[in-house]
This record gives sequence, C-alpha cells and structure tokens, in this order.
Amino acid sequence: MQSYNEEPFTKNSYIAALKELHIGEWRRRYTTKRFGYMVLDGTQWELEFEYSNGHKSVRFDGDNSYPYNFDKLQMLIGIDNSCEDEDE
Repeated sequence: MQSYNEEPFTKNSYIAALKELHIGEWRRRYTTKRFGYMVLDGTQWELEFEYSNGHKSVRFDGDNSYPYNFDKLQMLIGIDNSCEDEDE
C-alpha cells in the first residue's frame, strides 16, 4: 500500500488500496464498552462511503476504539498522527 507522501493515486489504484484494507470485515461501530469500560473523553471517528449509483451508503464509526488496520486507512487518506503524539 502506498503511503500518503508518495505519488498520487489513480482512481483504480486508490480503489485497489481500499480493497486491501478488507473494510467489509469491520464492525459498523467500535466502542470501549465491549471491553467492559467507558471513556467519556477521547477520539471519535466516522467513515462513510456514499455511492453514486443509488446504493445505500455504508457507515462505520468509533469512540476510542478502532478496527485492527485503522492506521493503514489513515495512511491511505493522508492522516499523519505523529505530530499529535509528539505534543502529548
């Protein structure tokens, strides 16, 4: 998978990279409740795929909990969290 700082994706290579993430394996919602605790502060995220052909959109979200390969998605869409980590 390309990292965010390499050459721009073509439409086909971007879709191929999304397929490599196996997003279909993800749960629709990620929370810490499944681990037996709640966090009242933290990070919330949301990912929604909207289709131009009339298919119903697909939405994933989370609250301080993420899919196993969320870091690869962040890299694919150009989100670099290393600056945030350095500030803490």
